[in-house]
Amino acid sequence: PGVLVPLRNQDTGRLKPTGETDAEVERIVETALGVHGYSVCVVHMVVGTKTGHQLPSIGCVNRLTRQYGSRVLPVVDACQGRLQEGSVQDFLDNEMCVLCTGSKFYGGPPFSGAALMSNNQAGELEQIITDCPAFKELLEASQLHTYFDPVLIADRMPLLKECIQTKCAAFGTPSVGAVCLRWTLALHEIERYHAIPQLQLDAIIREWVSECRNLVTELRSDLVKLLYDQAEAVENTRATSDDGRLPHKDDFGPEVDARYHPGQGDEIINTIVSLKLRRPITGGQTVPLTLEEYKHLHLLMALDLKKYKREVCYKSRLP
Repeated sequence: PGVLVPLRNQDTGRLKPTGETDAEVERIVETALGVHGYSVCVVHMVVGTKTGHQLPSIGCVNRLTRQYGSRVLPVVDACQGRLQEGSVQDFLDNEMCVLCTGSKFYGGPPFSGAALMSNNQAGELEQIITDCPAFKELLEASQLHTYFDPVLIADRMPLLKECIQTKCAAFGTPSVGAVCLRWTLALHEIERYHAIPQLQLDAIIREWVSECRNLVTELRSDLVKLLYDQAEAVENTRATSDDGRLPHKDDFGPEVDARYHPGQGDEIINTIVSLKLRRPITGGQTVPLTLEEYKHLHLLMALDLKKYKREVCYKSRLP
């Protein structure tokens, strides 16, 4: 079973110190491998988030792999994008599985996803298929064939290809051409993005965030106010080794216990512009929006409001 480790305090919404979340992850892994006797523990690490934070830290993952070796499998969820060029390769070189996509942040077509493994991990998977007939039978009985064609599996994993091919021969496969077309378009967007120097990218993102906040500030309205995270109280907050940053190859050394940032500097870039909203009531007073009203407003943001009357924005019920 999976164990969720929230990045924020569930009561206050404030960010937890990185040392606290890392210690929690390490306790969970220790309990799983020791007390409960699991053979392997998968540690899922999300990088490239909109807030610039990640959990657990690279330092935490390094400590776990040094202590437990192959009993800990780090899986880097890089589907948010926002990484330095070469970061994915750095993860793979350090024996971490990587999940990635050309959609979302990069703007490519949906469903252009990939699961990447190092050569050693691919070899280990092939060896397990050879040594464990029950695992091979499980693969052959799975629904993996509904997600991808064996052609899309690396040549270094012939046994995995064979397992899926068995099911594909009986039930057919998804369109390989569609997957290749999506990834061709996605790679075009990824290459365009990384053609821009990293410091310039950071500057563009910071400027966009700043301009969005300026738009809200210039409204001078009691109904719309900016909501700052505690880590953003001072603009361009400097990150310490305990703050969430994105990947850089220098963080992978065994002596390094730090997390990294997409640029050459050390600032956290939070691309989420959070707002506190109120609505008018009788008597010239205002009240904060309820959760249901926030949900309704979020729904309206994705609609063409020309067909709605102005007062619909103040209704608390969902349509």
